[in-house]
Amino acid sequence: MAVPFRIETANMKRIPGQAKVVGTIFCVSGSMLMTFYNGALIHIPPSSLHWRYAENVVEKSTEASGFTGGSSNKEIFGAMLVVGSGIAWAIWFIMQAKLSKSFSAPYMTSTIMSAMASIECFLIGGFIERELHSWALGFNIRLASVLYIGIICSGFGVLLMTWAIEKRGPLFVSMFSPLQLIIVAVLSWAILDEKLYVGSVLGSVIIVVGLYMVIWGKAREFKMKVSDEGATTESELHKGEGNQDIEGGLPVCPPISNANCAKKAFQIQEV
Repeated sequence: MAVPFRIETANMKRIPGQAKVVGTIFCVSGSMLMTFYNGALIHIPPSSLHWRYAENVVEKSTEASGFTGGSSNKEIFGAMLVVGSGIAWAIWFIMQAKLSKSFSAPYMTSTIMSAMASIECFLIGGFIERELHSWALGFNIRLASVLYIGIICSGFGVLLMTWAIEKRGPLFVSMFSPLQLIIVAVLSWAILDEKLYVGSVLGSVIIVVGLYMVIWGKAREFKMKVSDEGATTESELHKGEGNQDIEGGLPVCPPISNANCAKKAFQIQEV
């Protein structure tokens, strides 16, 4: 989506452009592999950080939802919501990249987005959960999760993404999203005692390789851009040194070469 809007370039004639495209394909392929392929079970010892409380919460949530495995309408609807969320997230990246160049206060858009999300979540939560005791927060894991989501995820997370989009563009930020699958897989094994499969490991390796290729391509592209701009500026300065003042016959020079300009003017006056 960034290429049609001319926010990112995909020049296949240069190695950085090829690295960006191939790295993006690797990241998407690794994510798909981790999602749809398990493979053989990797026999590793259980983690010492196993959290029984989190496992009980997951089991109760699974029983309450009536999930029995297999394909269902809820799974299809959930998959559609995930795809829609990804598309909406990508559109926000594009909009944020445009606003960071034209809007005087780009971080204000993140504040407005968080405020609107809070209002929407409050309305949807009030419609679904109508019992007042369900909204009560004590000094427990519920309060910790709310503070973490509000301060870390919606606060620092959105702020850092906005800053990164302004500095390096939306593609650079979106390429780190597949890392969530790797982090979730590792934490699920460490905390929830879930099993790791060959598909998860292979997908993680492919994602890391693709991410490195994209970052390397972006870095090389940025250096080439700075080098080209410097060469253009130097060429313009050399052209300015050769210009002559039509009326006085004196050379018109840029400020950085005032000494040379004065020397040439003195030689012309002597002649």
